[in-house]
Amino acid sequence: MSIFEAVAEPAAPEPGPQAGAAVSTSAVAEPDRRLVRVSAFLFGIVLAVVVVLGGAWFATGGRFFIMTTPSMSPVLPVGSLVLTRPFDASKVKVGTIIAFVEPVAPYHVYTHRVVGVTPLGYRTRGDVEIDADRWVVPQANVKGIAVQAVPGLGYLVRSLPWLIVGLLFALALAAWTPWRWAVFMPLIAAVVVVVVPILRFRPLVNAMYAFRYGVAPDEKARVVNTGLLPLAFHITGQTGSTYVPAGHWTDLPIPTLPHKFAAHITAHVSLGIVGWCILGLVCASPLLVGIAVTWREWHVERRELASSVA
Repeated sequence: MSIFEAVAEPAAPEPGPQAGAAVSTSAVAEPDRRLVRVSAFLFGIVLAVVVVLGGAWFATGGRFFIMTTPSMSPVLPVGSLVLTRPFDASKVKVGTIIAFVEPVAPYHVYTHRVVGVTPLGYRTRGDVEIDADRWVVPQANVKGIAVQAVPGLGYLVRSLPWLIVGLLFALALAAWTPWRWAVFMPLIAAVVVVVVPILRFRPLVNAMYAFRYGVAPDEKARVVNTGLLPLAFHITGQTGSTYVPAGHWTDLPIPTLPHKFAAHITAHVSLGIVGWCILGLVCASPLLVGIAVTWREWHVERRELASSVA
């Protein structure tokens, strides 16, 4: 080997990464998607349990109905899922709650309390109402006897088609989106999935004017809190407000006003400091989860990148 060849021969590379070499971070930056797989697995288990239990209930003759009116508040508030057993005339008495179809218009199912038993059938009345229903329910029109009710679960049942499709879409986003969007994109989709039924069915904050009764100056209006949060009702022009828990009703005195004026009733959410804090945390939970997971993945990426360079 000549001196010229020795000078031209490249020096042996030193240990460590070569200068100018690009360090791939794709394997380092890829987040752990076990959370997505576990979520999908748990979602499938819950869905399977619901299907099995629902099928077993129907197989034994049970049915369920969703309360869409406040006629039976507070026992069966709006949004309750009412479970019924097959009709048995020997178990129906005054005070029993039955599900039936109206004799005149048999396309709508009512769930009212029996207030009288006659040879022709049953006299019924909603707990919110003052007067009994205008009809007598024949035994052939009774669909079942109410045995259990779960407040608020009816809202979830009505939202199930949208929730199932939306949650599957959110899981697909979490599994297939690039890692830098694999947290926020599914969270945004999940928020949309939850918000749409809330805007459609208004389960949290809602109220309904039932009727008014009496004569001035003792005339009253019966209002019902049909949401899942407590409300405070206020009559314009009067001081103070009336607290009404979720699913309950109250009678408000209507002030005597000139004929051209009307009494306006307003309602607002009535929560204490603890309640507002809990509600705020629930609303902010998607953002907090996104920040926490992103912060964790960022630290994992930096640690793995540092170890690969070293």
